[in-house]
Amino acid sequence: MNKKKTTSKEYCGLDPMDEPQLMRELIKHKDSLDELPIDFEDRFESIKEERERKEEEREIKIMELKEELKKCDENLSHMALDGLLDGKDPDELKDRIMQDPVRRELEEKLSSTIWKDNREGVLDEVIERLEDAGYLTMEDGNIKITSRGANLLSRHILGEVVRDAIPHGGHRTVQTGKGSTLISMNRPYEPGDDYDMVDLEATLINAIERLTIEKLDRLILKQSDFMVYKTKKQSSISIGIIIDKSGSMRENTKLDAAIDTAMALFELVRTKYPEDRLRFFVFTDEAKEVERHEIVNASVGSGYTDIKKGLLAFRRASIRDEGMREAYLITDAEPNYEDGVQVGFDTAARGIIEEVKRYRQNNIRLKIIMLDKKRHLQEFAHLMAKKSLGKVLFVDPQDLSRVVVKDYLRSRERISI
Repeated sequence: MNKKKTTSKEYCGLDPMDEPQLMRELIKHKDSLDELPIDFEDRFESIKEERERKEEEREIKIMELKEELKKCDENLSHMALDGLLDGKDPDELKDRIMQDPVRRELEEKLSSTIWKDNREGVLDEVIERLEDAGYLTMEDGNIKITSRGANLLSRHILGEVVRDAIPHGGHRTVQTGKGSTLISMNRPYEPGDDYDMVDLEATLINAIERLTIEKLDRLILKQSDFMVYKTKKQSSISIGIIIDKSGSMRENTKLDAAIDTAMALFELVRTKYPEDRLRFFVFTDEAKEVERHEIVNASVGSGYTDIKKGLLAFRRASIRDEGMREAYLITDAEPNYEDGVQVGFDTAARGIIEEVKRYRQNNIRLKIIMLDKKRHLQEFAHLMAKKSLGKVLFVDPQDLSRVVVKDYLRSRERISI
């Protein structure tokens, strides 16, 4: 898959199949590589073999240095004996032996070899190999995955999702709102139409007009008053992946799961549905749109959570996108921030409900991916889905990629019929 750089140094012989998994482990611990799992090397045969080879080399080097030091001591002993016979001071001879530059250099080499951490040495070679291949860079001692590395990861993660397509059972529950792709035009209600599709404003206007014409003393709704939104088929989808990266997303690998999901969906769209558009957003107290290879390098931020700002960022960015618009909001935290101010849950929640209503008005289908099972958050997620004509999915992090990919494919099926 990639050609090794030819140098005088012998690089660790990585198995190309290991490279994506190695990068995933490195990026998960990019802020503190010394926290890599103790069994890190044992999970990759090529690294394990390299570590064992280096351990053998180290043992041989230790034996060689010990032999050199022994010979050096023998030579110095002979020198000291000659000095004693010549009547020189014993303490002076002892100091000369202990300060001998050759002997001191050998002792330092032996000590550093004995205490050398081969684990660290192998890790350095792994990083250098991946850097030479163009998969990552080192910036101020920090690992950054490149666009090329992100491509490799995307293919690998999507492959895992496809292989794991059969549900494991018991890991998620799905609650669905009544969702449709709406347009601003409406039509009279027909028996069988979904009540969630009712255009309340147009319905009330019809009733009020009838009240005036018929000179009634009170408003009574009739079936003829009801209007419903029209739906239309779309040929493409503009998708927003809106990821919460507040402090709580560090727990239970939630942010890692969200990143994997974004990568898998990118590869699927790129290879199967290039007519669709995929946008990535991250938010804490601020929200911004980022490139796909920037997503993989995302780190958790502050403890503040401004969900409204994350939703607003996609709505504004996608306003001129063609086709159907859908947004996946991936979060685990309760909102507590709005427009640069810490406002608490109740105030933040009201602002979010106003924003999700705008999603409905702008024909954006909102899908709330809730990674927390607290009751009040579940109830709030249900309310968001109801107000936006969207849906909410309660998902465990390990199932996140599979659930979102399958949901996206269902959306594709609907617009392809």
